[in-house]
Amino acid sequence: MNLCATFFAPSCFKVISLVETPDHFLLDLKTVSKTALCPLCQKPSKRIRSVYTRLLSDLPIIVKRLKIRLLVRRFYCDNTSCKRRIFCERVPQLASAYARCSSRLIHAHLHIALASGGETGALLAKLLGMPSSPDTLLRRIIRFLFRNSAFDVRCRADGFHQFRIHCDLLPALYRGLLKCCVVFVILV
Repeated sequence: MNLCATFFAPSCFKVISLVETPDHFLLDLKTVSKTALCPLCQKPSKRIRSVYTRLLSDLPIIVKRLKIRLLVRRFYCDNTSCKRRIFCERVPQLASAYARCSSRLIHAHLHIALASGGETGALLAKLLGMPSSPDTLLRRIIRFLFRNSAFDVRCRADGFHQFRIHCDLLPALYRGLLKCCVVFVILV
């Protein structure tokens, strides 16, 4: 089963199984590295504390959704001066920390949202086997626009956005996105 070499970096993951269900594929992966770097102090650690499972959504295969069940290990940080005692290994080749979607799926959602907007983009994404809500697609646009800018974009638990900026551009931009209008922003 050389599926891993096709979709992911073959040296980072090992395919455990691939199961087809009526509505999706389930791919079980595990990392193969012996060590992991602490995200705070960047010191490598070999001492494994436990293993847990992350479930990620990925791009569809033959219009069937692909779910990745990734076995991720928790490590002890051996650096006595580090504040973090236990940390989880990171898999940036597949998804960012705390993400429930792969980087590839987020990228595809962003392109659908930029081309179609929120409501229409959600319908298109569902037809393509990548279901998403209109609000999620709009959040992908906003994060993309302000990722490398001076704006501070924060997402609150109730689903609304809190913007700390010193201009009146962002509320108008967000209203425009909600109405599914095409809005061009030039950040200087």
